[in-house]
Amino acid sequence: MLIATIGASLSMDRNANNWTALLAAGLRVGKQSAVQVANFGMQGTASNYWISAGWVERAAVIRPDICLIDSTCDANTSQNISLAQALANLYAMVDAVQARNAAVKIFLLTMNHMLPAATQFTSVTSYYAQLPTVKANRSNVDIIDCYTAWGDPSLHPSEYGSDPIHPLLAGNLRVTIPIISAALAGLIS
Repeated sequence: MLIATIGASLSMDRNANNWTALLAAGLRVGKQSAVQVANFGMQGTASNYWISAGWVERAAVIRPDICLIDSTCDANTSQNISLAQALANLYAMVDAVQARNAAVKIFLLTMNHMLPAATQFTSVTSYYAQLPTVKANRSNVDIIDCYTAWGDPSLHPSEYGSDPIHPLLAGNLRVTIPIISAALAGLIS
């Protein structure tokens, strides 16, 4: 079972000890299938870059069984990606991955709440609000919502260091990994 992740620092690693590798290890427990995760994208960038630099095509070429797309970075005001462009980019990413493997199951991710100091992400919920539109207009697309379950980050201060955007491993162990594991477990034999 091959899982491709397209995204930036929230899905790549940063402070969280490579949580996608921990996700894969947990999904292997009690299963016959090997589970591997390949990460595509680059921290500090967003969907315009992932498409133009070929990261989405690299993810598509490996023909993953599952593809996780975290486009949270599109909501970063420094990226200058409008809601309309973010939606168009989501469609482009889904279409590129499905063009190589029509059977791929794609999950659009909502990630963690950020601390109030992360002022460049104040409109993230507007970007997340577009995900159901993509799900409704493309086959084999679903949404995994970690954002809601994450809750108020001030209630879990040990999950953040001095960085208001990227949680530490503790937060991903509490929320992200269990929620994504539960969504994917039934797809792995």
